[in-house]
Amino acid sequence: MVKKLPKPFKSWQLKAILNAPHREDGGLEYRDWLIMQTLAKTGLRASELGHLQVKDIDFQAELITVRE
Repeated sequence: MVKKLPKPFKSWQLKAILNAPHREDGGLEYRDWLIMQTLAKTGLRASELGHLQVKDIDFQAELITVRE
């Protein structure tokens, strides 16, 4: 069975998602906003982001280590 790749977001759709209101009190909306920002700005795949651990992020150097 051949699976089709998902269609990419149109630029206006991505802007709408990234500019959606978010909570800064640690709520789920803020988490989801951070996930979308990270995916959009780093080019990480969702599976790569899902496997990240805090130790993979160097906040001072602004680097993310992606492991297999």
